[in-house]
Order: sequence, then structure tokens, then C-alpha cells
Amino acid sequence: MRSIGIVSLLLLGAAVPAAAQEDVTFGLRAGVVDVDCFETEAGCLDADMSPNIGGSVEYGILGPFSLGLYADVHGLTGDFDGREYMLDLGGALKAQIGGPSARAFLRPGIGVGYGTVDVGDGAQLLTTRATVEVVIPQVGGLSWMFEGGAYMAPKGDADGTDVEFGPGLILRAGILF
Repeated sequence: MRSIGIVSLLLLGAAVPAAAQEDVTFGLRAGVVDVDCFETEAGCLDADMSPNIGGSVEYGILGPFSLGLYADVHGLTGDFDGREYMLDLGGALKAQIGGPSARAFLRPGIGVGYGTVDVGDGAQLLTTRATVEVVIPQVGGLSWMFEGGAYMAPKGDADGTDVEFGPGLILRAGILF
């Protein structure tokens, strides 16, 4: 839990300088993630559909493109003892299709991150994701956001043992401001 606090402070530290810029978007989201199973040399550790929460800060870089940082926490359950918490930190590139004055617009994106989870002996993972957000602007600068996509870890290590998961599913809803 201490690492979650440290990550939150780092994300906030990255967000403070961004607040002075116009092309900055903050996001909060919650939903479910299904990573299917953690594949190891010993076999598959099945994971159930689990809750997750996350936050992001994104900077507009060129026209419809934005580059951002995200931090997600997944509360994994399944074939392992109790609930395991996975922390995933990374960066994402998104493109906006449609204007912010529209009733809704799309934001497809790709992301690469570093995940850590204590399944078994503990694992460090290279995570990847491909998502699509449906954004519905509201009066006052807030927007509703619905996100769906594929999520996987094509490479990882758990105390000298190869580990990977996915492709899995990520479904979330949240706000952008």
C-alpha cells in the first residue's frame, strides 16, 4: 500500500506543472479487468474478473494527439490466496476523432507500462494495452468517459521464472476534466 501512496504523489507532481497549460486533461476511472490467467512455466494461475481504479494526466502534443501518464490499481482474485493488488504505471498515446464541441467523440489509444503484482513470488511485467474511449462532453468542462480495450503482459519475470498474461479485457467508466 505504501507504493500506491508514492505513485499517487508522483502522478500529482507530474500534474501540477501541467495545470498551468490549456491542453491538459486529467482523468479518473473505475471498472473491471479480466487478465484471464498468469501463464508461468508451472502452468496457469487463473484470475477472475476483478475491480480496478485509475488516474491519468494527458498533454496535447500535436493537433488531435495527446501523450499521457497513467496509474492503475487492480484488485485481482482467482487461483491464488486472497486478493492480490497489481500496480500498473505507464504512458499512453491517444488520438481524438471528432471535436470537443460534438455530442460525443472517440479517443483510440495505445499504452505501455510497468506492472508489479505479488502473485506467487512476485512478478514484474511489461504491460500493453489498446483501448477506445467514448467521451461525452458536459457543460462546465467535465466529460463522461467510457473505455474498453485489450490488456496484456507479453513479458514478465517472477523470481527468475517467465510470466505473462492475456490478452484480457478492460472495461471502465469515469470523468475527464
